[in-house]
Amino acid sequence: MIKYPSIWIRQSQAVFFKPGHATAGENPELRTLFFKLSQLLSACILAIFIFDGPLRPSVKRGKNVVASPHWLTEDFQRLINAFGFFSHQAPGEAEAELAQLNAAGLIDGILTDDSDVFVFGATHVIRSSILSSNNTDNVTVYTLDKIKSDAQVCLTHEDIILIALLVGGDYDLAGLPGCGTMIAHKLVRSSPLGSQLVHAFRTRQDLESFSTFLKGWRNCLRHVLSTKNQLLGRQFKALADSIGEDFPQVPIVQKYVEPVTSWSLGSPAPDGSCWKAHAPDLAQLTRLCERMFAWGTIRGIQEHILKYVWPGACMRTLLVVSRALSEHADST
Repeated sequence: MIKYPSIWIRQSQAVFFKPGHATAGENPELRTLFFKLSQLLSACILAIFIFDGPLRPSVKRGKNVVASPHWLTEDFQRLINAFGFFSHQAPGEAEAELAQLNAAGLIDGILTDDSDVFVFGATHVIRSSILSSNNTDNVTVYTLDKIKSDAQVCLTHEDIILIALLVGGDYDLAGLPGCGTMIAHKLVRSSPLGSQLVHAFRTRQDLESFSTFLKGWRNCLRHVLSTKNQLLGRQFKALADSIGEDFPQVPIVQKYVEPVTSWSLGSPAPDGSCWKAHAPDLAQLTRLCERMFAWGTIRGIQEHILKYVWPGACMRTLLVVSRALSEHADST
């Protein structure tokens, strides 16, 4: 079971940012999403798309985030459901919700190009050529356990959070100015600063007590950077001297360590019992294609369904039948 974040919407629009959108036909963004979904259907993947919710941060990558849903969202969700997939709206950011679903074992992995999911605690991230070629068999899976145990990487979840704070990310583009990825990686491997920071935040009595902790923590950070050791290779006194009393910013730490998810709101985990493979609704897909796309006659729509949807629909039906037979065999 693999989940997709709503980053697909941004990717579908990026194709048409250049001049030529007006000649790309009717609803080119939705058409792009349709073809992506058809490829996913043929890959025999049970996909649940996670969308950003109303409690996502108001500023991201230095820009104000629009509070209202994206204009493509509603029709995209209609296509998702018609293809036999599922959608779920996170209370906050989709990436954080995905990571928590993955960590809780409710999903097997996250298919995404966004490495932020590891910062939020994801355990399995998948990179694949599923949607860019006909090769649906080869995938690359990155696991948190492998990241921890690999001698060249050797990072814990807490280390990854500190690296995000040092080099900058969605919530703070600057990070610690002058601290690149290589320095940050060596720094977290040469000290327990990452685990100390996250543990202190999670066990804090209040934000004021955490701010007091940060004073001593910053001095430790300065000391590590100013001291030559085997992992760092040399001293970084100028970088140590540049650390201000506002690093790291407490709200940024909170966004990484305690992101808004279904769990953080005190509500039960999302009910994934209905997330089971089933065949696409071909009648509904045909109606949506007729409304959304200028494919000419009914025959033109049928040709597109037969070419792009039918192979995956047949495979999906076989999977549903196979699962039903397996469940029947187990019960007898």
